[in-house]
Amino acid sequence: MRRIIAIAAILAATAAGVTAWAVTRPDPVTQAAADGCTGTGTQMLTQAAPSWVYVNDKDSPPTGPPPPPQWVHGVVNSPVSYLASHPTSIDNPVVHDSYDLNLNILPDAADANLLGTHNLVGEGEETGRLHTEREQLYYLSFAWPEQGDRVQMLGSWIWDCVHDNQGGVRSELHPFRAIWIQRAVAARSPYGESEGDLFISTEKSNAGKQEDCAHKLRPDFTTFKACVGQEPNWQTVNGDYTFTLPMPRKPSPASKPIVRVVDQGSSAGAPKVTVNGTTVSLSINAPAGQRVVVAKEVFLGWTHPSAAALPQHLRLQFESFLFRRAMDPGCPTGQTTCQSVETTRYGQTSSGPGEWAIYTDVGGIWSPWQPQVIEVTDGEVLKSKRSVDLYVPKGKPWRLFVFPRECDFGTVSASDPSRPPAPCPRSHEFGDLNGDDDPGAVVSDFASPARSLGEHKVNAMLADSTCPPSNTLGCWQLTYRVIAVNDAAQRAAARR
Repeated sequence: MRRIIAIAAILAATAAGVTAWAVTRPDPVTQAAADGCTGTGTQMLTQAAPSWVYVNDKDSPPTGPPPPPQWVHGVVNSPVSYLASHPTSIDNPVVHDSYDLNLNILPDAADANLLGTHNLVGEGEETGRLHTEREQLYYLSFAWPEQGDRVQMLGSWIWDCVHDNQGGVRSELHPFRAIWIQRAVAARSPYGESEGDLFISTEKSNAGKQEDCAHKLRPDFTTFKACVGQEPNWQTVNGDYTFTLPMPRKPSPASKPIVRVVDQGSSAGAPKVTVNGTTVSLSINAPAGQRVVVAKEVFLGWTHPSAAALPQHLRLQFESFLFRRAMDPGCPTGQTTCQSVETTRYGQTSSGPGEWAIYTDVGGIWSPWQPQVIEVTDGEVLKSKRSVDLYVPKGKPWRLFVFPRECDFGTVSASDPSRPPAPCPRSHEFGDLNGDDDPGAVVSDFASPARSLGEHKVNAMLADSTCPPSNTLGCWQLTYRVIAVNDAAQRAAARR
């Protein structure tokens, strides 16, 4: 069996004491089973065997620490471009407390060896990418990346045992513990600043619990489920962190640098983030078991900007949703030919109305719709007054991405047998084993702010959805309007 050799070098942005890189790409055919991917599909679905195990765990004695987390540097990118960053449409409810946020990363050449050999054949959006995940319950949406953003990420390097792609499972960072995002477009900045977003958390989620229990119990998983139920939801993130955020172009000789650090939900007592020129740094040294969350936006800019050079202020007004199909009910379990007009996932015990969770990405500004779950019936029109302001450089592209999920599992999650994974509501529904219904996404790509102005009616995609193809216009439609807010002179004056 091929042995993975590690380089004992720590990159500049790596937390102290953490990690080393693989010289050769791991091969799941020769290694994944030895690392712990030995359960059947049924055992993994019921948490009787691990769904996720550490890469190289075969070389780590169960009585010692598991393999250390790894850093990846790269760009959020996917062969299926609109799925570079997105909430998952399906997750096994038994092993999740909430649905995952999925990121596909095209790694820098120095980090490409984190891709297992079967990552190259992948599953569409993940082909040739390092797939990374973190449960939304433990991941604040301000730090959800947009396609094209550059990221540095620290996470558990694992095999996803559930997904066997043409004879081998794929490697992932799952869950990731820290992420630094260098925004390609600083859509939250009125002043043309550079934006970097930082999120670090000790909350390891059920995936982290499974990985640590697999490490401790390998190769005998007789008590695996009990171990996961008792495992603490905590992992260390101690170390020294250093990141770089470039300054935007200096607008005039009189300009002076301005630094803004905005907190977005850090835990009490979280360490201070220091900005020195273009270097962003912090140190974490917390005792075992102490919850630490660092959630910061960092903006670098200048005084005396030119009004003409500032980004265009846009306001996107959501006007209405037309729900053509609620996606419920499906067909009763076992009746796979009843030809439901609502869904192509026939094996579900469900009833109307549909329960939809909707997420919006407006130029990289992600947010779950409020309320988080909307009850939906066929033909219903939901009016909205919600708006999102964003700032896009003149002539630069941006997108609107709206992603819904219809909840089909209402009775069980990893930590609580009385409720499903968040944000889905408790119900008596039991979904198809292939997962929840996916009503289809809305994607609008604009070449520039000027090209995005006006009212838009967009039908949801049929591709990758569970909307029956007889609904040729998709199972729902979004109407929204984009307007230009002409306040550049006021914004420039505020920076004098």
